[in-house]
Order: sequence, then structure tokens, then C-alpha cells
Amino acid sequence: MAVQSEEMQDALEILEDLKDDNTIPKNVRSAIERVITSLNDEKSDMSIRIDRAMQELDEISSDINLQPYSRSQLWHITSVLEKFQT
Repeated sequence: MAVQSEEMQDALEILEDLKDDNTIPKNVRSAIERVITSLNDEKSDMSIRIDRAMQELDEISSDINLQPYSRSQLWHITSVLEKFQT
């Protein structure tokens, strides 16, 4: 059972787009890859996956080299994930 919510799927799509965006620093793209992997890790409980992803997104969004638009997208994803916390 992968992530089933439509909102969660949209968030994952945004993350995939960010990961493939060459204007984003390589270290941020690597961190985004870890977020995607964490959210898709079916071995862990959903709340643990979301917590890991939110911690990583918090660190990513504070990168000074990140463009404001990309930062806004990461904040949006964080707010989507907050809805799923129990």
C-alpha cells in the first residue's frame, strides 16, 4: 500500500519535479530524493515516514541557495504533510 491520498500524490509529484530541476542545488536535490524515498518506504509506519520527511524538508527549506519559488513549494508540501500527522 503506497501513499494513496490524492494530496499526497500531488506532493510527491511536486517533489519529483523539484528533484529533476537543474536550477536547484545538488545537495538540495539529494535531500529531496531522501524525502521521496522516506515517504515511499512501506516498511515504516506512515506517521514515522511523514515525520522524517518533514524534518528533512525543514532543513532543506533553510538553504540560502534555494530560490524563493522552490522554497514556497517545499513549504506547501510541508503543510500537506502536516494534515496527515496523527
